[in-house]
Amino acid sequence: MRRAVLVAALVATLAAPGCVQRRMTIRSNPPGALVYVDDYQIGTTPVSTDFVYYGTRKIRLVKDGYETLTVRQPFPLPWYQYFPLDFVTENLIPWEIRDERVVDLAMQPAASVERRGSSDLVLLKRGPGDGPGADDAALKVSGNALRVRRQAVLYHGTLLDEFDLDLVSRLLRHPPREPDYRAGRDHASFLANLALGRTALDEAVRQAFTVRESLAAWPADRMAALVRDRYETVAWTERTG
Repeated sequence: MRRAVLVAALVATLAAPGCVQRRMTIRSNPPGALVYVDDYQIGTTPVSTDFVYYGTRKIRLVKDGYETLTVRQPFPLPWYQYFPLDFVTENLIPWEIRDERVVDLAMQPAASVERRGSSDLVLLKRGPGDGPGADDAALKVSGNALRVRRQAVLYHGTLLDEFDLDLVSRLLRHPPREPDYRAGRDHASFLANLALGRTALDEAVRQAFTVRESLAAWPADRMAALVRDRYETVAWTERTG
């Protein structure tokens, strides 16, 4: 009889819910960001949710006006969750252990694009307290030019995406003329890369110019000749005026 009681007690203990309550709380600055944990939406910050397993979790914050933030947040095992102690804490102790994890994340204001000077495109990366006149945060990512003739229009533009910006400082002097928003900054403080990648840039340009089809044939031979005869020559690349 006594043995049966012990067996019944053991079975009841093993069938009882775990004695470790795990909960994560995610807070953001600013609050009100939509939170995804391992790609599942759990609410807006500050928000709490239970979790079962330890390890590294993918946390993503989304908020209008701010850069989307994705982090890999580790949740290491506490000492009492290592084998064989985990069996005792999960099944045998008569009280509940609460494991509370708090993650604080700071979001950055999203960069906007504006036209500055005569035809430059700049990224504006402002801090929370910066106003619209914060020109020291205006970083040039594109220069453009337009030439109009009676029967043709040529629009030429550059987009910096994965360019070696240090190379600019080494090879180019400070220009004798500059737009007001440059404010005397050197090349390294004035230029920036979009860092979007070729595929994203292609799609953005297609949408901006409402491209519906790609040219199957274009004057590749003529372009190669221009590069060979002009744009690759020392007279062109090392000209000073």
